[in-house]
Amino acid sequence: MRRIAAALALLISAATAQAQVYKCQIDGRTTFSDLPCGDDAREIDTTPAAGGYDPAAGWRRGADVRQLRLRQELERIRSSGAAVANVGSSRSDQIGRDVRCGQIRRERRSAEWLAENYVMKKNIERAKRDAKQANSDLWWECRDGR
Repeated sequence: MRRIAAALALLISAATAQAQVYKCQIDGRTTFSDLPCGDDAREIDTTPAAGGYDPAAGWRRGADVRQLRLRQELERIRSSGAAVANVGSSRSDQIGRDVRCGQIRRERRSAEWLAENYVMKKNIERAKRDAKQANSDLWWECRDGR
């Protein structure tokens, strides 16, 4: 009975124990240790972040921001003058389209790279879906003759 109680106490203490990590500078180099390694040692929070990690979401968000800025710039160009608007609108549309197509190509390359380098099946499938969506967007938005 004592052995069971001792084993149970060890399991409970091991489950509640959290590793402490300290960061400090030694001879101009940053080092990490489980013990304070100097007067300037700072404890680092090692609790894992909640939620899933999706690097492609950050890229998509950045792409959305770039697209919004591009739309604002195109609108500014179009509203800058009537004479210039007629001549420049097709050119500005072409520039906007070229920028958007480049953005879609980068998204596709990123998704393909992620699909090849992810380990978890769920992440691989999501990256493949993203790459397929980028291919579809590329075909619809960037094909010749539009």
